[in-house]
Amino acid sequence: MHPRKCVEVFGEFYQRTTEKRNLTWINSLGTCEILGNFEPKTMELIVTTCQASVLLLFNSCDILSYQDIVSQLNLSDDDVVPLLHSLSCGNYKILTKEPNIETISSTDNFVFNSNFTDNSRKIKIPVPDEKKKVTEDVVKKRPYLIDASVVRIMKKRKILEYQQLAMECVEQLRGIFEPDKTEIKQHVESLIEWSYLERDANNAELLRYLP
Repeated sequence: MHPRKCVEVFGEFYQRTTEKRNLTWINSLGTCEILGNFEPKTMELIVTTCQASVLLLFNSCDILSYQDIVSQLNLSDDDVVPLLHSLSCGNYKILTKEPNIETISSTDNFVFNSNFTDNSRKIKIPVPDEKKKVTEDVVKKRPYLIDASVVRIMKKRKILEYQQLAMECVEQLRGIFEPDKTEIKQHVESLIEWSYLERDANNAELLRYLP
């Protein structure tokens, strides 16, 4: 199944089975392994979700223009340029491009490099400024991630003291970023205003999930 279809199917499933939640995709954090059937040998490529989406377009076409790729993936130029650069101008040239220069232009054409080879059978394709891009994405998504974490914890626990909630939220998000407790408190207050949570009438530190 194509990645885009997988996203659509899971999105529909998520909406049917959850209440009062928003699903946010952070594509730059996703990775996958795909097989590249090159003439010398078949190789495993470790790529980002977006890199995989670009490469899978070549299953049905031998050559694609820059505009074809932008149109089919519905991505901005800011996203597409580093993706295509990583696949055609880096150490691992999985795609060849015309003209054969080290910059990406909106008039370029790209072809799957069937002659590509490497000593290893499994390689990771890097993305220029990958860490910077991930950091920027996380900063943008930070408020949504905190809200989602708090609601997820409270839906499971039903009743919880604020300090324990804050500790669990920090632990849950530690692999992505570490929110401070002031940040979490602000989001808890907002979730109370939006009627996701309420304070116990006799103990202001005790929070209750509202289904």
